Amino acid sequence: MKSGLTIREDNYSVVLDALKQLSGTDVLVGIPAGPPRDDAPLSNAELGYLQSTGATVEIDGETVTLPPRPFLDMGIEDSRDKTTERLKLAAQSALEGKADDMVITSHICRGNYHSTFFSSGGYAPVADYVFAQENVDALFLEYDDERSGDFAPLAKVSSDKQVVLGLITTKSPKLESKEAVIARINEAAKYIPIERLCLSPQCGFASCEIGNKLTEDEQWAKLELVKEIAEEVWK
Repeated sequence: MKSGLTIREDNYSVVLDALKQLSGTDVLVGIPAGPPRDDAPLSNAELGYLQSTGATVEIDGETVTLPPRPFLDMGIEDSRDKTTERLKLAAQSALEGKADDMVITSHICRGNYHSTFFSSGGYAPVADYVFAQENVDALFLEYDDERSGDFAPLAKVSSDKQVVLGLITTKSPKLESKEAVIARINEAAKYIPIERLCLSPQCGFASCEIGNKLTEDEQWAKLELVKEIAEEVWK
């Protein structure tokens, strides 16, 4: 039986080659876990964590604040450019040759596990490539709280992309203020025309089996809010 699938361009080998070259690159970051030191109640890994992140600790009855000294970052930065280029090549090759009527979107996720997250930070560090050069039709961007930074990086979005603003959180059942969401849409419109903006929840309601801490009715209420705001903003 024929599937009806037509291969327009086969870049499988290019993608695989880029990923294989990455797999041959070892980036060792961290300190092996081990037992406590002979001269301290902490292991080398625990001491390294305190040095890297900073901490307030008590030493011989005196409270001492250690400033962060992120010494492990050097190992990451040393290989960052090479790793980034390989990942870009793999992504570009995977997206080349798509059908004219195929719409491809990209989502930058900061974690969505049982109403928690694993990372924070604005979009400025990735805007020059992801916003300006990535070969996709639209960007789904988390903007439901201060963790995602401001809208300024949107100025770098290429003119052929739409931006879907994830202003409605899926992590909390509390409904956002309609007026506040509309105000944020208008703020984003300072950097990209409003006709190229859309609205959505910031991520899925269940990115893992347990889902987020919302009932089904609370999830529907969030979607109804998205619909109501969209109909008002994009009449």
